[in-house]
Amino acid sequence: MTALQLTLPLLPAVLADGLLGSAATIRWITGIEAGALLVMAGTLLWTFRLQRLVRKRTVELEAKNVELEKESADRRHALEALQLTEKRLRMAMEAAELRTWHWDVLADRFEIVGDRRPEHGPPPPPAGSAMAQFLEPIHADDIGSVRAVLGRALREGEPITAQFRVVLPNGQIRWKVARGCAVRDTAKTIVALVGVVLDITDRMRNEEELQRSEERYRELFENANDIIYTHDLRGDFTSINKAAERVLGYSRSDVLRLNVRDVVAPDHVEMAQQMIARKVGGDVSRTEYELDVRGKDGRRVTLEVNTRLILHRGEVMGVQGIARDVTERKRLEWQLGQSQKMEAVGQLAGGIAHDFNNLLTAILGNAQLGQLSRGITPEISECLTEIASASHRAASLTRQLLVFSRQEQIDRRPLCLATTLGDFMRMLRRIIGEHIDVQLEAAASVSPVLADAAQIEQVALNLAVNARDAMPRGGRLLIEADELTLAHAQGTATTVVPPGRYVRLRFTDTGCGMEPDVRERIFEPFFTTKPVGEGTGLGLAVVYGIVRQHDGFIDVTSVPGEGTCFTVHLPAVNEPVVSVPAPEPPATARGGGETILVAEDEVALRRIAERLLTGLGYSVLTAEDGVQALEMLERHRDRIDLVLLDIVMPGKGGREVYAAVRDSGSDIPVVFMTGYSADVAPHDLGAETGCRVLYKPYDLDSLAAAVKDVLEGASV
Repeated sequence: MTALQLTLPLLPAVLADGLLGSAATIRWITGIEAGALLVMAGTLLWTFRLQRLVRKRTVELEAKNVELEKESADRRHALEALQLTEKRLRMAMEAAELRTWHWDVLADRFEIVGDRRPEHGPPPPPAGSAMAQFLEPIHADDIGSVRAVLGRALREGEPITAQFRVVLPNGQIRWKVARGCAVRDTAKTIVALVGVVLDITDRMRNEEELQRSEERYRELFENANDIIYTHDLRGDFTSINKAAERVLGYSRSDVLRLNVRDVVAPDHVEMAQQMIARKVGGDVSRTEYELDVRGKDGRRVTLEVNTRLILHRGEVMGVQGIARDVTERKRLEWQLGQSQKMEAVGQLAGGIAHDFNNLLTAILGNAQLGQLSRGITPEISECLTEIASASHRAASLTRQLLVFSRQEQIDRRPLCLATTLGDFMRMLRRIIGEHIDVQLEAAASVSPVLADAAQIEQVALNLAVNARDAMPRGGRLLIEADELTLAHAQGTATTVVPPGRYVRLRFTDTGCGMEPDVRERIFEPFFTTKPVGEGTGLGLAVVYGIVRQHDGFIDVTSVPGEGTCFTVHLPAVNEPVVSVPAPEPPATARGGGETILVAEDEVALRRIAERLLTGLGYSVLTAEDGVQALEMLERHRDRIDLVLLDIVMPGKGGREVYAAVRDSGSDIPVVFMTGYSADVAPHDLGAETGCRVLYKPYDLDSLAAAVKDVLEGASV
């Protein structure tokens, strides 16, 4: 064995112990062969280099290992993120009921991914062409449209958008929408169709419900009786319903070009703007208000308006309003108020006439008695005549009041207005004057009316005089009489004429006309626009009373500066006209000593009746009320030939006394006396009992005639 062979195994240990540089080592080396020493030195050098290389590679491998571990962790994290993303995408697709589909055109294979809902059941095995697979679940009514969309995509590459229904295995129908696109290869050849399918059943149901709700709202909007509208803050209309067309006469396109100021009456524009300003300012204290607007034809319509603000994200964008046409209601309210007012005035007028007639009876009776006295001077006789004449004029005024209050007795007979007015025209022209051109247009074929001729003449006279006063410098008065049948109620804001057959009278003048506030009060008694001393204010009130007493209607239209038209509607009748000759005034009839019981609660009237009857040759007994009258009838049953009963007396009135007399079996003649109290209807009482009614104020001749007629009738 050589020295080198012996040294090599020991070399690492030597090196490890650091012996190479020691004295012992050197001595040991010098004893070795020189060749062996060189070999050992080369080996040691190679070993050192190898160790350095190993250490370097170890460091590199350790660094690479760390890098690989980091990369592995990154890949693991990326995989987890990808799995999470896929999970989220799958959950989102399932939540959105979104399915993806792929159609391999070259392989003619169709695949849908994500269709995992239980109601679908297990996916069926592929069968038939891809087109057949795509169309297989689609509702039969929708297959044609879907096929056409797919065909255009396959031929021309158009984007796919199709909405259709599918039929599930359980028979349920669902709505789907498919979207997709064509995939081309490098040669621009369509190789596939890809896309998604979305279930839109809930959306379709919501849309259908929304559509039904909108239809219901639209139906309510369009068919509402009230006007429903919206406008922006400038006042320009943005929507309106059919009620506005009906009420205002504008078409919808007309209204949508208008502003609120164009529709609202000029005198109400400021109020409308104030109400909107209050709304915008947050004032909710008043929600409804009345507003006058103008229709397309110029009519004035009263609306009851309720508005609210249209808000968008808290900002006021406009106004929505509901307006109800209350014109008819306001007219009826006005009519009711007028009717109540006229009724109250009528009752007042009747009461005044009753009391005034009692006074006039005493005045007229005493004046006539004074005239019959012997030894009066001509001057006193003239004064008494003037008193009697004034009493008659006052009585005429009270009769007008009674006509207005509809308590005057009228004699209604079938009457031809054309004939009556024709006969009255000559006198009417004399009264009106030559400066007024009066014309009558009345056909003889006009049906008769049930009327009192004298009252109709009074109507014509008062209306003609009213027209004359409205034309002091001359003009034209046209009087028309025609016949018409109303199928529906017609009229103006003040008077409505119910359906029926009527004879219509119109008095149209070219005078100064009337302002609205005057026109509203024109029929009120004592209301006049004439200066003091030139009118009583009873003329048109009397006309109103006569017309209403004849079951008719009267209305007036007037434009300041253009004239006035009074229109009277009287019910037409089919009864023949009967001519009645005018009665001649009777001569004063005197009595033959008959005994008359006068029952009158007014002392002055009781005394004047006693004196008048005594002067006529009758024996008179008096009673101050009904109770005393019955007592005297009981005591002087065989002596009394006639009873004069005032209708209204304290205790027992004339009606109760008459009933008691008849209940006792007595048929003694009775004459009722009345001053037209509002509490009774004298002419109805006369018709019921068959007794004569003597109306106050009566004079000597009328009293004598009534008593004489009844006594002669009783003796026949």
